[in-house]
Amino acid sequence: MVQYTGVNVEEAIQNGLKELDIPRMKAHITVVSREKKGFLGLFGKKPAVVDIEPIAETTVSKANQQAVKGVPEEINAQNEPVKSVSEETVDLGRVVAAIKKVEEEGQEVSEEVKAEILKHEKAPETILEEQGHGEILDSSLKDTESRQTSDFADLGIEVEESYDKLILATGSLPIIPPIPGRELENVQQVKLYQDAQAVIEKLELGGINHVTVVGSGYIGVELAEAFKRKGKEVALLDIADGCLTGYYDPEFSNLMKQNLIDNGIDCKFGQALEEIKGDKKVEAVKTSNEEFATDMVILCVGFRPNTELGKGKLEQFKNGAYIVNKKQETSVKDVYAIGDCATVYDNAVDGINYIALATNAVRSGIIAAHNACGTAIESIGVQGSNGISIYGLHLISTGLTAEKAAKFGYEVETTSFEDNQRPEFMKENDIVKIKIVYDKKTRRVLGMQCASRYDMSMVNHMFSLAIQEHVTIDRIALLDIFFLPHFNKPYNYITMAALTAK
Repeated sequence: MVQYTGVNVEEAIQNGLKELDIPRMKAHITVVSREKKGFLGLFGKKPAVVDIEPIAETTVSKANQQAVKGVPEEINAQNEPVKSVSEETVDLGRVVAAIKKVEEEGQEVSEEVKAEILKHEKAPETILEEQGHGEILDSSLKDTESRQTSDFADLGIEVEESYDKLILATGSLPIIPPIPGRELENVQQVKLYQDAQAVIEKLELGGINHVTVVGSGYIGVELAEAFKRKGKEVALLDIADGCLTGYYDPEFSNLMKQNLIDNGIDCKFGQALEEIKGDKKVEAVKTSNEEFATDMVILCVGFRPNTELGKGKLEQFKNGAYIVNKKQETSVKDVYAIGDCATVYDNAVDGINYIALATNAVRSGIIAAHNACGTAIESIGVQGSNGISIYGLHLISTGLTAEKAAKFGYEVETTSFEDNQRPEFMKENDIVKIKIVYDKKTRRVLGMQCASRYDMSMVNHMFSLAIQEHVTIDRIALLDIFFLPHFNKPYNYITMAALTAK
């Protein structure tokens, strides 16, 4: 259940019903607390609070069935039957199609009648019968063709939605480079679940033995591993000199590159895709360095915010994302934006930035929902914490790489250390490599990267908090980190990296 507030109970109920977009008959309403006028109408004043839970379609149907049992037909006839959302959608589509058909035949249906249908207060069939248009149902709805679903535009009605609060969650769209041959069969993208499913189905059909993945970011690297595990020959192509370059400095991205090569993936870095060749289907790709045969090309060169809806209306970031404050509010009052279509507050740079991650999207949704519903909360900012695991090699990072920190104007300093995860007398052990990026002037931690075949992912959480709270490298050196041989060393790689900082 979700709580809604109002000046009084009835207003709270109406606010909830409007936001949920459901009629009263499809809601379970519980009064949590009634309004308090307060002393002199000022002190101790509190709004009314109600819980509203939409009744599930199955519950509605069962209730409807129970309601008609044992009730005289003349009584039931006075009541509108309760239909499921899916049933209502189908019925509305049929009615729209029927109206369209009779209008094409010369019969007119008034705009007032059409408007009543769109209000959803009564079944569209009931409205037509009450307005003397029962013949539409008697004749047109019997036609199989008329039962096809239509939309409001078919009625010549322009629907303009109103809102009290609007949350934009339009996400992002894949970037499709203007490469000759991109229209060929077996040129794929994997932004959506449906995209991935289409790729899987094509693989199951057979005939695809070599796959070229274009783009060596997180998605590209993960796909390269997945295709290789499926038994395909894989080429990983990128104009950059390495993989994961947006998240890691060269010494870490090179570890992953070698890991990919060791597992049979052909890393074609430092090459630009110039053309996809083939007759109807993909047959080969031409790069700035070479040409080679392939059966499928996966384009994952990046994505852009899907913000066409608010273009020219809402303030936008340099990449087109909606600029939001810490409450997820855009430049227009009562309009919020969340997820990949919106900016974030980046604690590492102390300003707005664009970091499209699932974790950021989830948190931004929570913040926007609270503010839209009347609970004022602010984001505490993000660090862009992320990680990847390919063939048992784990990489994690948070904050800025040394290269990114320099681009943001910091005087960059780094410290690195490599050591066993556990004391040497432990039989099972793994090497861990860590790099900490910090500001030379303030000594504030700006970022961290770590690599190991040991699961050291929890380190990311600690450094994420350190960046958020502007912790210095010197405080990390003296941090109370617990010791147990099963887990770590008394003077562990974190402590040693911080102690050896300049």
